[in-house]
Amino acid sequence: MTTPTKVCHVLPCSIDYQGMAPVHVYFHPTETTIGSNEKAHQAQFRGRKLIAKPATPLSGIVLSSANSKKIQFDGIQEWHHEETLVGTKSRVEAALEWSTVAQAVHDDIPVEE
Repeated sequence: MTTPTKVCHVLPCSIDYQGMAPVHVYFHPTETTIGSNEKAHQAQFRGRKLIAKPATPLSGIVLSSANSKKIQFDGIQEWHHEETLVGTKSRVEAALEWSTVAQAVHDDIPVEE
């Protein structure tokens, strides 16, 4: 499995801004471990410590209706406040599971003869 190079970060807060931002200038994740030597990343955002599991490999495109810009990514990293990471299922994992269930619901039912 390859490590994603263009990562879409999901933060545990709402930011009243839409558009490109120089994230690389202000957001500097570092590697750490949590629990029983599980790899993770940590960072600071507005003075709050954030922690995330390694990025989930997932390709996607972000489209902007205003100026038709396309931004491609090959991983999603969901950040949490430190105390909520251990033992919780991420929203990204839940969405990926739901897409499998939704596909099964809409698949044709085989007819037995």
